[in-house]
Amino acid sequence: MSQSLIGYVRPGAAGPDPDDQSTTLTRLGCDPIFIEKAGATPSASRQRGRALRSLTANTTLIVTHLDRLGQSLVDIAAVLQRLFEAGAALHIVDGDIHTRRDPAARRALVALVDSQRRLVSERARTGLAQRRAAGKRVGPPARLQPEDWPELKAMIAAKTSAAVMAAHFKVTRQTLWNFRQRMEAAEADQSEASSANS
Repeated sequence: MSQSLIGYVRPGAAGPDPDDQSTTLTRLGCDPIFIEKAGATPSASRQRGRALRSLTANTTLIVTHLDRLGQSLVDIAAVLQRLFEAGAALHIVDGDIHTRRDPAARRALVALVDSQRRLVSERARTGLAQRRAAGKRVGPPARLQPEDWPELKAMIAAKTSAAVMAAHFKVTRQTLWNFRQRMEAAEADQSEASSANS
């Protein structure tokens, strides 16, 4: 069965010229070729996302250099992991690295992904341990506190829109709604307890 060749081009100030990348990928028979906009961050790399969604076990993603896959080792490792999970192959023109032809190249890239994953995990665990040792709170900060409830209740009573309240407290509408439900439930429980004791 013939392989589908997918090309990906990412411009970069210090990287190979995008036109040169496209010319090389076209010469190798890539169709389609996904070309990223200059300056696209990893989270805004839409063309790369489209390329990765196109991958199957019968496709080969071709880039001119390994660093064209992302802007950092973490970013590149994430792309490699997604590529290998799809069962696709990777061809890096520089050095003529081809994971379908050369199992050793695939193993080396998989090792890169695994080592990066372990480093990230280790750094996260170390950071959490240091915060706990310093007596600091672990986890995302709670944006809404019980002391915010009176002000929020007043805004609700004044029929302030959810959008305005969310912007005021710098939270999402869902966070606002969850907090409101939690505080109203607590008030209801407290009211029931007071009635039972009276």
